[in-house]
Amino acid sequence: MSQRDDPREGLDEVTLTVHALSQARAVQHETDSLECSLRSDIAGLLERFPGAIG
Repeated sequence: MSQRDDPREGLDEVTLTVHALSQARAVQHETDSLECSLRSDIAGLLERFPGAIG
C-alpha cells in the first residue's frame, strides 16, 4: 500500500482545523457571554442613574 492510500493521510491538517474551530467557538461563546453580561450591567446602571447619560 502506498502512502497516498493511507487513510490517515491528511489527518494532521484535519485535527488542526477541528481544534482551531473548537477554539474559535469557545472564544465566540465567551465573547457572547461577556457581551450579554456587559449589556445587563449597562441596563442596570441606566435604570439606577436614568439622567446620568444624556
